[in-house]
Amino acid sequence: MIRSGEWSRLGELMSDDFIDEILPHGTYDELPAVVESWFGGLVDGILLQPPADAADDAVFADVVSAISSIR
Repeated sequence: MIRSGEWSRLGELMSDDFIDEILPHGTYDELPAVVESWFGGLVDGILLQPPADAADDAVFADVVSAISSIR
């Protein structure tokens, strides 16, 4: 489905509960704890998508700072 660009059909195969189990996610406030619980001590880095809205840049910078202190 992905290779053929049928992203909208993935919901037929994967429930929200399944996605919650395999995909780390959270609000900006929750994200440092989520990253630490999923990846703490296991990885040297992660990739975070910057916010689309520049109004969120300051809070995103705080999230990046908090995540960068995880060991």
